[in-house]
Amino acid sequence: MQTAYPSGSDTLTASISVSNYTEFLAAVANTAISRIEFKNDIIADNRQPKTISRNLVVDGKGNLFNVTAHRNNNVFQLGNPAGSFKSQFILANMRIDYNGANRGKALIFVSDRNNVRWQISLEDIQSEGTATNHGRLVFNHSGTTILLGRINWQAATSKETDKSDRYGGVVNSAQIKITKNDEGKEPVIDMTANCALFRAYKGYSNQLTSMIIEAGVINLHSVNAQVLHMNDEVSGSAVVFHVKGQNTRLNVTASGGNSEALGGAISIIGNNWTGQAKGKSYTRIEEGAQVSIHSTDNARTKKAGAAFVNQVTHGVFYLTGEGTKMTCVADTPSNIIEAAFRFRLVGNQTFYMSDKAELKVVRNNGTTAGLRFYGPNNAFYISGGAKVLIDNLGKGDTRPSDGGSGEGRQGIQYPIDGGGTSIFDLKGKGSDVAVNARYGPALEGQNGAFKFSVSDQASISFIGSPKSAGVGALKLPSNSVDIKLDTPYFYEFRNNRPAGGPWLSGGNSRSIFKATNTELEVWKKGNNVNLDGPSTNSWTRMDYELSGVGFSKFNGSSNPNFNKATYGQASDYAKVAGGALEAEIKSLRQPTNADKHIYGHAVVPSTYDAINGEGAKRDAYTNEVWVKLRLYRLKFKKGVTSVQGNPSTSEADFNATYDVVTYEKEVPTIGHKNTTTGPDKELDGVKQFGEPKTYGIFEWDLTKDDRIKEDKFLWAGEYVEVIGVRRGHKTPRPGYDILTPKERYQDKGKYVFNVRPVEISTETITEGHIDPFLNLSDAKTTISDATKSIRFQANVKNMRKHAAVVPLPEGRKPAITGNPEFVSNGGISFYPMLSGKAHTLTNGSTADQINLYLKDMQNSQLNLYTYLSQADLSTDKTTELFAFSGWQEDISSLGKDLPPTYQTVTNITTQDGQNPFVLGGNNTTLAGLKMPTKTVKYHNETFKNSTQLAFKTFSPSSLSTTLSKQGGGRIDAVDLSKGQLVSYQVKLTNPNIQSFPDQLLLGYNLIFEITGNAEIFDGYGIDLPNGISETHDQQTIKFTGKGKNELGVGINIPVLVTGDFQIKVKGLGRTPQEKTLALPRSSWDVAKEAHNFASDGFTPGLQVPSTNDPSYLDYYRLLAAPDKDVSVSTSTTPINGGKKVYLSIADGKLTVYYRGLKQDSNVKVEVDGKALTTFKVDESDIEQAKPLNFKINGVRNIVKVSYTLLDGTTQTVTWKNPKITN
Repeated sequence: MQTAYPSGSDTLTASISVSNYTEFLAAVANTAISRIEFKNDIIADNRQPKTISRNLVVDGKGNLFNVTAHRNNNVFQLGNPAGSFKSQFILANMRIDYNGANRGKALIFVSDRNNVRWQISLEDIQSEGTATNHGRLVFNHSGTTILLGRINWQAATSKETDKSDRYGGVVNSAQIKITKNDEGKEPVIDMTANCALFRAYKGYSNQLTSMIIEAGVINLHSVNAQVLHMNDEVSGSAVVFHVKGQNTRLNVTASGGNSEALGGAISIIGNNWTGQAKGKSYTRIEEGAQVSIHSTDNARTKKAGAAFVNQVTHGVFYLTGEGTKMTCVADTPSNIIEAAFRFRLVGNQTFYMSDKAELKVVRNNGTTAGLRFYGPNNAFYISGGAKVLIDNLGKGDTRPSDGGSGEGRQGIQYPIDGGGTSIFDLKGKGSDVAVNARYGPALEGQNGAFKFSVSDQASISFIGSPKSAGVGALKLPSNSVDIKLDTPYFYEFRNNRPAGGPWLSGGNSRSIFKATNTELEVWKKGNNVNLDGPSTNSWTRMDYELSGVGFSKFNGSSNPNFNKATYGQASDYAKVAGGALEAEIKSLRQPTNADKHIYGHAVVPSTYDAINGEGAKRDAYTNEVWVKLRLYRLKFKKGVTSVQGNPSTSEADFNATYDVVTYEKEVPTIGHKNTTTGPDKELDGVKQFGEPKTYGIFEWDLTKDDRIKEDKFLWAGEYVEVIGVRRGHKTPRPGYDILTPKERYQDKGKYVFNVRPVEISTETITEGHIDPFLNLSDAKTTISDATKSIRFQANVKNMRKHAAVVPLPEGRKPAITGNPEFVSNGGISFYPMLSGKAHTLTNGSTADQINLYLKDMQNSQLNLYTYLSQADLSTDKTTELFAFSGWQEDISSLGKDLPPTYQTVTNITTQDGQNPFVLGGNNTTLAGLKMPTKTVKYHNETFKNSTQLAFKTFSPSSLSTTLSKQGGGRIDAVDLSKGQLVSYQVKLTNPNIQSFPDQLLLGYNLIFEITGNAEIFDGYGIDLPNGISETHDQQTIKFTGKGKNELGVGINIPVLVTGDFQIKVKGLGRTPQEKTLALPRSSWDVAKEAHNFASDGFTPGLQVPSTNDPSYLDYYRLLAAPDKDVSVSTSTTPINGGKKVYLSIADGKLTVYYRGLKQDSNVKVEVDGKALTTFKVDESDIEQAKPLNFKINGVRNIVKVSYTLLDGTTQTVTWKNPKITN
């Protein structure tokens, strides 16, 4: 298949295809050929290709070119092209094996070092296999080399040197370019070497070296040297380093650690001073390109060079464009001045950052600087939202330094060797600089004048930790220092020296510190002062000026509270901070209708990390933040004294009755004591509702607001919101107040939650209280666990605080309360406790409505419920009533501030899959508001102890059966020697019946089953308790209870036994507790039950049928006792085993047992002295039995038996009062 020509070769069409090395050599020698294409892999022998002096393309077509036979030679040698035109040599689409090449040899070699006319292109070239000792790619010392497509070249173990050789490098070329190919494909380049990967050198001022990267992902690593080295110190050439493109990623790692190699993973050296080179040199990273450089420790020397060295006379460095990022990380420095990012050996450097570009410099280990300039007149300009992060970690050696030329440990260093004026200029919203030197000054200027400016909403943080007490985190020269802070968004200058030190040192009598439109916060220096804690003093936004050495002179201020007496001098403080950071509303405390106060919490940034996001926050100080609140409330329209509405429908007309009124109040924050001056300086936090103190709190005390006449308590459904936040004085000062943008607080509004219990008395219980066990009189003092709810009358007038509805501010949807239809047509009905949700409590019949209309005449019913968990059950329990709340999720959000009235209800159980409970489905959890059993205070209200109802439990939570034998003994054994008729007793009971003796069932079934060698005996009849009926056959008897049945009543069952048998006892019953929306005393399995309201849904408080209704029992919970299974074994034990004759009872009759008696002798039986019978016996060793015609009936008798032994001896045996026993 024909493939596209390599990039830039479209005109070179005189082609030939070769299949072996001989054909290849001939094609190279044929000057008429401009394109050579491989048919297959080709292996070279030691014959040298002819020198090339024409345009030529060698296209491998993806095949291998093995040139290991030329380890000692250059492979392609390029001579002087004919004429004066530039020539192209293109090597493309090829796998190349050049492993083991000798030092200095190259795959493509331009023999004349001064030949500028060769342009060499490499496209889709890869070193073969896993070998890492391939030779150099290109030596084109004065020409241009272009890399395109996929380049993978591995030379980490080649024979090249790590020395700084101007003729070395895997690619040696005056101009190097990495760009897209003709098809627009981004290059992907992976190269590793033990020497410099790219080397460029020219010596004269009219010459230019360049590295231009326009696209692609480029991953470069040097094991023992640099990745890019352009020129050297004696070169007069101009230099260009230019990386651009939104998708361009240059990733560089180098382990050079060799000072001879100038110590930089990338080293850019050039002349911008004289001759033709003047103005040509520049360094530029832009258009979203990202450059990441890491200078790692060398495995041999354990040292690392700089990440980036820029050594350009009068150099200009541009880092610009959104998305553009440069990261410079360096490990252990190879000398005492090797900064991570270094402007080396020349001053007059200008570093421009703009348009949201980002720079990150990290010094991991060692004692040198993060960013280092050199000489005079260096300038660093940051604007347009650019961001700088410099972090000098200094790991491995934690000894602090006071700065200086070597081992100064600075964040930014403007060093020696020159006067002039050094400049640091930061401006513009979003432009941010953060510098942290862990063991030295954050910024040092050693000589000359120094200008330092932060303006136009820019942010800066300089943190240092010098060695000596008198050295500042900003260590500036003892010369003219000009510092200007003009409307900064945030600034922080901080000395972290543990024993304390000034934030700034240096300057002379001509030095000026001028701050405009900024606040100031200060922390006094001292031993182990907490610089993250409350400040020593603070002043709101103002203008002020300081001057002199260390800015010790106070020149004036626009704030009368800021003066020499209150401030002192700059050297007093370890940290100064300020700017125009906006306050934030951390929270608006959830208001409730038990509140007369509205509270909130305001915080202010204590640090600002624009690089990695927002910094830490602190509580606002007293009078630091002013918060404007608005309260929305209902009020009768003018001239209206009662709710207006339609008498025929009892619907209230909201619009005709009410106006929505608003109240506004601006309130200050209250912080820690001694954080401010003035009359409020002793204020120390706020105890919200008597809780422990909190700080940064703002409070609206409604009791002190004379405008609010109708009620000082908030009403449920009212709305409170924040409408303004500013930092500044009590009296607003336009231009100086720091205003928080509206979008930062506009969603901080809160509804007022209802937490009040409904206040009722037992006298308001109505006939419809639906307790099947208690009459109305009893229900005034007692409640049973057999009911779902009790219905009370509640006066509507007392309910208004529970159910107020206030429209939200403009643009927000109104709260839907009760039936949504009423809201849509303007009629307002209120559901107590249910406000704030878009649904009613049920999906069928609605709960009782509380209408405000005609409120003075109308009482409305309210269903109240009880809830006790299994653990709460006791005979003396006093129950708490509660009403369901539609605000349960909201109230639960109060967390630890839950009101004492809050009650959760779990396991509201049903088995109606077609009609699940609308507020959560089967087995849901709901919440309500209970009436407390004792007086309890919550916020500003005291809830009185309300109706107390004693609790009486009728409903068991589980059932069990008991089985025993009449007369005692094991139930699983029968001794037939004592008789065959056994009487068993069964009971259906509660396992905890002793604690709840009044518990009962509304009906039950108890089943006794026999299998095996036994049957139910009914010869004498079966006695039954009242209200119990039975049906039976020989194997099964079923007892049925109707009405109210006591638990634990025994029933005796006679069983005739002839051998081993089994007993199974089953029991189940209906408890008095309703299963429909029941408030359970425990959980139960309802898998076998169907819901009885399949068509109507759930209706709280629905009256159950009367006891005469056939479906009555279906309304109550069904419990099953665990089945009881018993295996019974039988045995026969002789009563008089040592005698020849004995008596026993079998089948209810007296029986004579005998053996070993004389043949044909007589046995005589007498009862109470009278002869009963006489019979003859046969001699036998086997026991014989003679039943007597004498039924044992429990009457006292004496039975005497006379008999003759084998030897003729006559004996007798007597029983006194024999009766049926086992």
